[in-house]
Amino acid sequence: MRRALTLAAIAAALLSAGCGGGTSSNGEASKPAKTIVQDAVAAATAASSVHMKGSIAVGTTKVAVDLRLLADRGGTGTVTLNGVSFDLVRVGDTAYFRGSAAFWKQFAGGAAAQLLQGRWLKASASSGQFAELAVFTRASELFKQLISSSAGATLSSTGETTRNGERVIGVADRSTGSVLYVAARGTPYPVALTRKGSGEIAFDRWNEKVELTAPPDAIDAAELARSAGG
Repeated sequence: MRRALTLAAIAAALLSAGCGGGTSSNGEASKPAKTIVQDAVAAATAASSVHMKGSIAVGTTKVAVDLRLLADRGGTGTVTLNGVSFDLVRVGDTAYFRGSAAFWKQFAGGAAAQLLQGRWLKASASSGQFAELAVFTRASELFKQLISSSAGATLSSTGETTRNGERVIGVADRSTGSVLYVAARGTPYPVALTRKGSGEIAFDRWNEKVELTAPPDAIDAAELARSAGG
């Protein structure tokens, strides 16, 4: 793996939007900023599924995602890193990747680029060189990591406001220049994470049904490695 993506960096960048629903205030506006973040993470991790879409900068890496995530069972969609895109499906502990020659050359080398262009590669989602990419489909880990990455004294509530027709509470992080918006009505799902000059990632479609299907005829990464070594 030529590019290391840390879970903490991804989590801090990828928490975002959802619709809380309901018409009555959920009381979040009166809580401390840290508690609002914790409540939003708890609501998000309890959801059965979510759609994540948008782009944001993580250090020098521009990350764009369009993913449907199903609790801890997996996810499906597209990820783009600095303009290089790949399709991703995770079903349980197995992840499947399909990308262009540019993707395979960057993440697996030139020989793999020729072999795998347009093909699906099957690999472990928990260990090995592709596990860091599979982390994009682990919603609960990303949300839980946000608690520790947002636990400092740099958080402050910006109060209740309206965003795209929805009542929300903003939580600003002075250390990163980002603002997390949380639903002020109904379940306090995260509504948006914006970072000035960096972008925004959005979550919606909470608890909708998501179908996960393993791509057929995928090349097994473990078998490929054994063959190359032999």
